[in-house]
Amino acid sequence: MIDVRNLGCPEPVIKTKKALDALGTEGILEVLGNTEASKENILRFAQNSGYGASLEERAGGEFLITLTKGYECTLASSKPSKESGGEKVMFVKDDCIGERSELGEKLARGFLKALLEANTLPKKIIFVNRGVWLTTKEENRATIDDLILLEKKGVEIYSCGACLDYFGLAQELKVGKIGNALETINTLLDSSGVISL
Repeated sequence: MIDVRNLGCPEPVIKTKKALDALGTEGILEVLGNTEASKENILRFAQNSGYGASLEERAGGEFLITLTKGYECTLASSKPSKESGGEKVMFVKDDCIGERSELGEKLARGFLKALLEANTLPKKIIFVNRGVWLTTKEENRATIDDLILLEKKGVEIYSCGACLDYFGLAQELKVGKIGNALETINTLLDSSGVISL
């Protein structure tokens, strides 16, 4: 068993990955945690990596995830391979484009709204730093509604877990899922191109 309680993103996923790697070709790993972000990230990591996973909710907001390696037959992930070039990813680092101004804020919201009419959509949109304000703050409700529509069109939306924690917004997420640094790095490296805003 490994204990990832109170660890900041991306440490729970990294610690879980290292423990699974140490198991060899098969084994069972129990992960004890206590944050919603680490729970979602570990379960998604297990699914994307082909591990079996079961969740037990415990008192006091704690959980126990049991991961199995090498014992279950699972379908291969449909992630694009490096040979195929992957798909484009949007990386949103701020809630404005350019200088912090009313114009910069309008541009950021306008670009995301325009995506609804684009011929080609990105595979994922990843929000980091102040970009997470666009997925959480009620003042950005119109943009959140646009992102919900993009999600319905198949765009995966992630907000950086460490960023949400830093700004005290982890419980305010209104669209998409909580992401982590390891997953973000893999997504950026596997994509055919990154559009940075």
